[in-house]
Amino acid sequence: MKKLFLKDNFISRLFIYALMLMTGTLAGTLCLLMVYLIPSAPMKENLKYSMIAISQDSDSTGELLFGDRSSFAGAFTNELMLLEAVSDNGHPLFQKAMGAYRPVYGDDLWYPDRALVAILGGDEEYPLEEEDYARYWHGYLVLLKPMLLVMSYEEIKLFNTMALTVLFILTLLFLIKKQYGYGAVGFTAMWFLMMPPAVALGLQLTPCAYIMFVTMLLLFKTKPEAFSYIMFGCGMAVAFFDFLTFPLVTLTVPLALIMSDAEKCPDLKKCFTAGLRSTTAWASGYIIFWGMKWVMGSIALKKNLFADAFETVTKRTSSGDVSRISMFLQAVYKNLYCFKALPYIVLILALMVFWVVRAVKSKCITSGACLVIILGILPSLFWIFFAVNHSYEHATYTYRILAPPVFAAFLVLDKNEEKITGKIKDKAKVSVK
Repeated sequence: MKKLFLKDNFISRLFIYALMLMTGTLAGTLCLLMVYLIPSAPMKENLKYSMIAISQDSDSTGELLFGDRSSFAGAFTNELMLLEAVSDNGHPLFQKAMGAYRPVYGDDLWYPDRALVAILGGDEEYPLEEEDYARYWHGYLVLLKPMLLVMSYEEIKLFNTMALTVLFILTLLFLIKKQYGYGAVGFTAMWFLMMPPAVALGLQLTPCAYIMFVTMLLLFKTKPEAFSYIMFGCGMAVAFFDFLTFPLVTLTVPLALIMSDAEKCPDLKKCFTAGLRSTTAWASGYIIFWGMKWVMGSIALKKNLFADAFETVTKRTSSGDVSRISMFLQAVYKNLYCFKALPYIVLILALMVFWVVRAVKSKCITSGACLVIILGILPSLFWIFFAVNHSYEHATYTYRILAPPVFAAFLVLDKNEEKITGKIKDKAKVSVK
């Protein structure tokens, strides 16, 4: 067994991926079963302190800054997640965990705040209708349910703010330690473009941010030979925890670091191979692990979840009555429009001017460097093109996938700066001789 893990060939890698998939499926299912054993009464008591905040969120546009779509925190989905966390039903445990049932306010599914306030207030006339939401793993409940035992809604938001800030600082410190000074600047700018206050206060937005940071930190501590396993696990984690917000950043941000690593990618071929292997690993983990939920859910609920899942996938990838190219262009525009605020424009222009000046001065932007930047952009455009309906309707989430190319571009400057320094040193040695 140990020899199999040490071998770097297709069969051994396939075995490890399969082992990770089976272990992840078992662990994810067991974790959901365990948190569904937690009594809902203490969670409801903590949430009662947040009823005013929940009502205020529902009455607002969902934007932290009025009129700024980039600051959309998503009150609707926040309330939906809270509703699923505290909902009670009489189903067997396995069905609860795989079905993610939630009560419905009358016959209208689109007012989770009403249902949440009703069950928190102990409304005896509250209707008993319910709806399952089985196509997602809803892995966020593994963290949200225990947190609700000891924290209110506002305290969870505060915790997310603090935790994400710590992870951001740690990532910056590691970038600087690894001599990615420009990369640290690009990473900071990228994080600003993702509107961190909205990410911290939007419960559905935090999973992708956490996974992005943790994946980066793992890559800093892992040998390049294991990068594809990290990315495969990253894809699985996104499928488990995310509510389909901006999952692609968990690929493109780590991918930029992997491809710009001078030791692993000294030439164009190795750079492309590293990018292709990591992208394939992430996509495989994401798609297959999500499919495992449909398998487990179909077993638990005794119905075909694949039909519901494929119907949703068809809807989210459809361009409707217009051509896909036309819808794609509209979706790109709508995503870019989230950066219309003057501070964003000033930041982007300043970054572009600085990068061009630095790149021209360095005089060594290689084909490999161009590939790093291109592969920082193409996955985002491909995502918008493929999931065109979702990217158009939820641009206030997905616009964040357009920020990672900034990080990729600035990482390239570090790589080239290292080459310049090396050339200067070599010339100095020749002069001395």
